[in-house]
Amino acid sequence: MAKQPGIVLYRENYQNVRGVLTQAQKGDLLDALMDGAYLGDDQLVRMAYNIFDAAIQRTNEKYQATCDRNRKAARRRWEMMREKADAYDRIQADADGCERIQADAIKTENKTNTQIKTNIHTGKKVFTPPSADEVRLYCQEQGYGIDPERFIDYYTARGWELKPGQKMKDWKASVRTWAKNQKERGWDNDVRGSRPENRIPGQRDQYDDL
Repeated sequence: MAKQPGIVLYRENYQNVRGVLTQAQKGDLLDALMDGAYLGDDQLVRMAYNIFDAAIQRTNEKYQATCDRNRKAARRRWEMMREKADAYDRIQADADGCERIQADAIKTENKTNTQIKTNIHTGKKVFTPPSADEVRLYCQEQGYGIDPERFIDYYTARGWELKPGQKMKDWKASVRTWAKNQKERGWDNDVRGSRPENRIPGQRDQYDDL
């Protein structure tokens, strides 16, 4: 805080003592006001000093009150600015987090779209083994009299390979082939796995007892 530059002398107070004090007394009064105390014995100078000192004290009190108000106002402004800065930091952090999430989502979407485009371009399909219910429903729709569980068990044991090294791509086509061979070759109760040429190396024939 800056120091008070001086004292305030009001004209009305000076006019009250102007005609009473001599020039020398006026000089003593001014020195006392600047020193902040009168140590002399002149009663007129002391009386004049008390009048001016009371006014100066009131002015100083108002000055200090103004300084206190200004300090409090400055502190409030600083606290508000700090709160806004903290809020901005939180908002910025949230925004950065959202941007990272959006960026990750875009990367994932782009990767997925790229994979889809690659699959479309190459024509590759991912084979998913059917369930017994799916095979049963398809056989009912097509009128095939094969055992869905036996079909599932047979190809599960083979690792869903048509022959060693050749993975199945379309199980419905295999069902159709199974039904056709059953009809043309007269396989008894779908005993396809009993034929040695259809086995894979190391596979035990699960239909040896039929």
